[in-house]
Amino acid sequence: MATAPKMLRALRRAPGLRVHPDRPGLLPWGMTVNGEHCLWYTQGEPDEWTVLVTDMREKWSYNGNFSSFIRKFLTAEIRCPLFPDDVPGGSKPFQEP
Repeated sequence: MATAPKMLRALRRAPGLRVHPDRPGLLPWGMTVNGEHCLWYTQGEPDEWTVLVTDMREKWSYNGNFSSFIRKFLTAEIRCPLFPDDVPGGSKPFQEP
């Protein structure tokens, strides 16, 4: 699995991409066990940043704030096609209390 510094180096080498601290740019915030990179596209105010997921071949984005993304992802209202079908919880997604 690549580390955050390796991911940043790979992003910086990709033509046409701007990486944080450039704005707008890409700011990594996580990585999956399968190697997908989770980033913010830092355009506008932080609560407006787009969530971006990429495996460096394909990308998927969610145009909403981070807390909305997490809630909708965990409750299976949205699905990232780069993730396996059983993520986040297969047939039993997280349910809000």
